[in-house]
Amino acid sequence: NYVALHTPTGRHLVRHTLRALERELDPAVWVRVHRSTMVRRERVRAVVSRADGEWEAVLADGTVVRVGATYRERLKDW
Repeated sequence: NYVALHTPTGRHLVRHTLRALERELDPAVWVRVHRSTMVRRERVRAVVSRADGEWEAVLADGTVVRVGATYRERLKDW
């Protein structure tokens, strides 16, 4: 029941579930890409499909996060 928020000012641990946080955040700004990951839409620079069929989102700072199969539809239009 803790969520780690990674921001430009550092990592912040908040007592919340990711599901509850997802309901509270603006879906025009935030998108859930994995059961354990949400990202700010403006920070996503690319969504790539790997040779093994898995998807990854590449963020503006070069961070690569896994995109879960359940959440791929949310990113298809990008």
